[in-house]
Amino acid sequence: VQNPYTLKHRGMSDIYISNPSNFMNTIMYDRSHFLSYTMQLINKLALQDWTLRLDTIDKNSRSGGRLADYRLIKRTPSTDDYIRTGNFDKRRVLAALRCGCLPLEIEKGRLRHPKVDLESRICQLCNCGAIEDSTHFITTCPAFNHIRCNLFAECSLLSPNFYSYPSIQKKHFILTYPNQKISNYIYSMYIHCKSLTHSH
Repeated sequence: VQNPYTLKHRGMSDIYISNPSNFMNTIMYDRSHFLSYTMQLINKLALQDWTLRLDTIDKNSRSGGRLADYRLIKRTPSTDDYIRTGNFDKRRVLAALRCGCLPLEIEKGRLRHPKVDLESRICQLCNCGAIEDSTHFITTCPAFNHIRCNLFAECSLLSPNFYSYPSIQKKHFILTYPNQKISNYIYSMYIHCKSLTHSH
């Protein structure tokens, strides 16, 4: 069985073979041009492979799978700005939210045995009767209103129309453009969530 590295380079060879004029034109240049062209091909194949894997993993569940949000906010395998914000714990919370694995009821119910139906993964921190997913946690749960008002105010400075966004769009904006203050507010919501959960 060939490893992914071999398969990627076979794919690169296929591109050369399917487009011999480009290949011949490339090797007529100096070494730097050849290496540059080769790197472009490798990057193109790596991006295609990454996108294919992202679009096929865990996609058929009723909740959209853990990566439902990630697919919408992450379209290139590059380092996002939030990696450079805050300390490790704050980055970890943001990463968990983006990847759908923060311990909210939607994730807890997915891991319980037997698995809890989606409609029964209800938020235990409010009386809304809503499924506790990342949208509810970030944008609507009354338990976090005192933190959320500051979070939304900060977001409106970055996007003047933020308050008019639907909840899903608000969430995606927050997860896509988390500066230092946004990161702090999200982390504060998570710590408050933990304290409320332990007190129930």
